[in-house]
Amino acid sequence: MAVPTSKSKKPRSTISTKKAQATLDKIYFYNDEFGIAYDKINEKYGVIDKNLQIKIPFQFDEAFSFDSDGFAKVKINDSTYFIDPNGDKYILATNLNELNNSTTALDLRNKNLSKIPKAVFEQKQLKVLLLSDNKISKIEGLDKLTALQTLVISGNKINKIEGLDNLTALINLDFTGNEISKIEGLKKLDALKELSISGNKISKIEGLNYLYALENLDFSGNKISKIEGLNNLYALENLNFSGNKINKIEGLNNLSALENLDFSGNEISKIKGLNNLSALENLDFSGNKISKIEGLENLTALEKLDFSRNIIIKLEGLENLTALRNLYFSGNKISRIEGLNNLTALENLDFSGNIISKLEGLENLTALRNLYFSGNKISRIEGLNNLTALENLDFSGNIIGKLKGLDNLTALRTLNFSRNKIIKIEDLENLIALENLNFSGNIISKLEGLDNLTTLISLDFSRNKISKLGGLEKLTSLKFLDVTSNHISKIEGLEKFTSLKGFNAFLNPIKEIEGLETLTGLLAVQIVSIQIGKLKGLEKRAALQTLDHISSSITKLKGLKRLTSVQRIYSRNGRNPQLRLLEKFNTFQELVNALNRINSLDWFEKVYLLKSLEVSSNKFDKEDYEKIKIEKKY
Repeated sequence: MAVPTSKSKKPRSTISTKKAQATLDKIYFYNDEFGIAYDKINEKYGVIDKNLQIKIPFQFDEAFSFDSDGFAKVKINDSTYFIDPNGDKYILATNLNELNNSTTALDLRNKNLSKIPKAVFEQKQLKVLLLSDNKISKIEGLDKLTALQTLVISGNKINKIEGLDNLTALINLDFTGNEISKIEGLKKLDALKELSISGNKISKIEGLNYLYALENLDFSGNKISKIEGLNNLYALENLNFSGNKINKIEGLNNLSALENLDFSGNEISKIKGLNNLSALENLDFSGNKISKIEGLENLTALEKLDFSRNIIIKLEGLENLTALRNLYFSGNKISRIEGLNNLTALENLDFSGNIISKLEGLENLTALRNLYFSGNKISRIEGLNNLTALENLDFSGNIIGKLKGLDNLTALRTLNFSRNKIIKIEDLENLIALENLNFSGNIISKLEGLDNLTTLISLDFSRNKISKLGGLEKLTSLKFLDVTSNHISKIEGLEKFTSLKGFNAFLNPIKEIEGLETLTGLLAVQIVSIQIGKLKGLEKRAALQTLDHISSSITKLKGLKRLTSVQRIYSRNGRNPQLRLLEKFNTFQELVNALNRINSLDWFEKVYLLKSLEVSSNKFDKEDYEKIKIEKKY
């Protein structure tokens, strides 16, 4: 179903890069291209692309995001329409009672239908018919729908393609997720541009010889072992064979217009048969059995190449692919970085899950923005000086012991050193744009060297050896702080973190918590301890939604009266806190207070919105609990 889009400002050419990105982050883009946006000034919705260019004018009173079938539901005055990314409008009916002679789109998705309703048979004016996620087993009664352009009948029980001969205007046909074992009955659909038969039981490609206009073809998730029957599809631009049983690349010589080709999740061991595909922009070989990179010399238009989860040992055969922007080698057996010198347009490079021990061969990749080395054997940071455009860098799961070699990476926004052997925080002074920093799973004992990182939003020091929560005083932009599983006994000095929304301190020997008074935006506090005696400073946490103090020995909860937004409190295996204070929690919905020392539930009747209650292993009258349970319908 369509989900209401997030509202955003009308695009303007003067919007800054950062503000533009913030706008884009709030919008769902169908096919990574088109999204619904909102003009606050005129109070209308329209469609934009990722360059914030208007594709469909702002004219709609209401609008929902594009759904998986490529339609967005919109309203103008009191009329409801579907629109497609081209801006075409279709008068919409979502049930049979709404049908009339002007209806051009009928949405009967997920209606528990076992047959196509007879009321549909006479709707000659229909252009869009959506029948997904029903129980239809046979295609029948559509002969008169000669104006139909889009038929989506995915997620049904159809085992035979039939009854479509008269639908010569069809452009888009979707049989995804049915029980079809043979391709047939499509001969007369010569206007067809998009055909999806993914997730069926097809083992042979046939019956497509006359579909000369076909541009998009999806065979993913079938049982195809041989590529054949595609010779006449000269217009084909997108071809998906992911999740089949193909072990040999063949039969593609005539498909010179192909731009996107997906072979992920097959059994291919050798790359060949691609020489004529010079227009190819995206090629996916992830999840195959390829051991050598070869046969790609002519694919000079390639922008994205994915070799994830293969058995490649050596980087080679990439010299001619100078247009590459995205290159993925995660989950291979690569031990050395080489052969990348010519790929100066690269923006995203992933070497996660290999056996690389030395950083080298990256000097020319000055356009890199995202670089991933998680799960390798790197012990030293080097060779990154020229990568000044880097925004995201991941060294998680290596054996790095010392921080250095990052001085020039002043554009970094995200840096991940989790699961290494770092003892000391140092040489981060120049990373003034950093927003997310992860040092979880190291052996750091002191928080230091962070003073210059004033733009930090998220900071993770979980699973270290920190005993004191200090050295963070200047990080006033922090929204999320995680010090789970350290040696901290006292939480203090949080009063400067006025932007903090989440604070995690699981598995620390905490005895005292102070400094929450000024944290008015705090949404979640999660503390696991066995020694907490007091929680102070919660009285101004009006926005707090989750308070979690599992396995604690808390005896006092001070300042809860103003926590009017709390929805959940977890207090397992502790002493009974002052639960009567919860009477003031107008939005309180869930309490887990197991293994505590509760002996009465009479105060619960005043907690009006409570939805979930767990108070196991406590001592109170069972009849009281049953009464509360019945009245509140848990």
